[in-house]
Amino acid sequence: MINGIGSSYNFYNYQTTINQLKLQQAMSKNPDYNSYRGYVDSMQSQNSWVSDSQKSSSMNFLRNYNSTMSSVMQSANALRTSNSSGVMTSLSASSSNSDVASVTQNFKLRQKKDITLNVAQIAVAQKNSSSGVNGKGIAKADMNFSISSKNGNFQFNIQATDKNGIAKTNNAMLTEAANSINYSNAGVKATVEKGKDGNSILTLESDETGTASAFTINGKLGAAEGVQTAAQEASDAQYSITEDGVTQTYTAQSNTVQLDYGRMQADLKSAGETSITVDTDSGRIASAISDLVDSYNKATDFLRSNVSHGSGISRQLHNFERPIASENTMERLGLSYSKDGRLTFDKETFQKSLEKDSFLTEELLSGSNGLADNLFDRASSAATANSASLINNDLEAIGNQGSVTGNISSANTKGNDTFRLIATYSRAGMFNLNNFAAVGS
Repeated sequence: MINGIGSSYNFYNYQTTINQLKLQQAMSKNPDYNSYRGYVDSMQSQNSWVSDSQKSSSMNFLRNYNSTMSSVMQSANALRTSNSSGVMTSLSASSSNSDVASVTQNFKLRQKKDITLNVAQIAVAQKNSSSGVNGKGIAKADMNFSISSKNGNFQFNIQATDKNGIAKTNNAMLTEAANSINYSNAGVKATVEKGKDGNSILTLESDETGTASAFTINGKLGAAEGVQTAAQEASDAQYSITEDGVTQTYTAQSNTVQLDYGRMQADLKSAGETSITVDTDSGRIASAISDLVDSYNKATDFLRSNVSHGSGISRQLHNFERPIASENTMERLGLSYSKDGRLTFDKETFQKSLEKDSFLTEELLSGSNGLADNLFDRASSAATANSASLINNDLEAIGNQGSVTGNISSANTKGNDTFRLIATYSRAGMFNLNNFAAVGS
């Protein structure tokens, strides 16, 4: 990739480079060409007929010309439907009611669609809480209980006195019980909290939502009496999906559910209904249009300020100043010309058109022979213009600097100048000049 030219030109650039090198090799075998070469080289230090600054200016201009047209091509290509990674083929999912469910994309979405998601209930974890005791009070009995969950049966034994026989407080008993539960693999999280009355409460909650993560408690609970009763029962998520008029009902242990064969997922948040829409991102499209307008204006300005280099620039400027689409198309896409002839873009107008008739708006923008295709082709045509025509005024100015040296006329001497040689035989456009530079020729 040279100066931003996309992958579609890789083979083209490679092939033209090979052709140019073959041409150079063929010319090197020409006796008429070589008969002058040694003499001209020997005289180069005494009489340099070509201005180095003139050649440098022309080469820099061609590089900038290349970069400018490449920028237009890239901006236009981002909006073409033929570009599989462009904004028009990159779909995204959104939820109309994020309080009910949010949606994220896992993999590339294949087609536009509308899905109605109805959440009957979300999945919740089981939660148990003890009745509450005075935390500073002295524990009256040991705690010897078990927790049974999907992970197995786990036994816990908390002594009411420490190793020195000193009685523990209720809060110390509950804290020790919570730590023991948390260090186990019971799938239950334990915390000690303070109630409104200031009493200490042991709260247990399953690590995961859904009925499969429910647990039971049995045994002597002491300071944690009451924790064996569930304050909140575990439940599964219940929801339905309606697509193309067909409704299917599902249950899930988790509130993260898969849609469209796993290409996206919804995070259920509350009971209710939301619409999941898979579509192009109007914000990204508008941004891409803005980029295209900017690069096209810069290219037009560049051509206007460089018409002195060659007649080919004048032709390309005329091409770029032609209307880019019909008035109706431009109006629907939010495009217009300012008084100074520059393109302008109204994002709000475009998005209103997209909402009113997305198919027609996108077709005018990115369909076959749409705006993006036309501007890509316009910049591509400029990029492949005969490079000699782009700088023929420069070449004429260089030629006028020639002089007769010994028995060799300036016309013959010019034939040995690398700059004129490349310009003369670069008929496929500016890419060839870049290719010569790329291979060090």
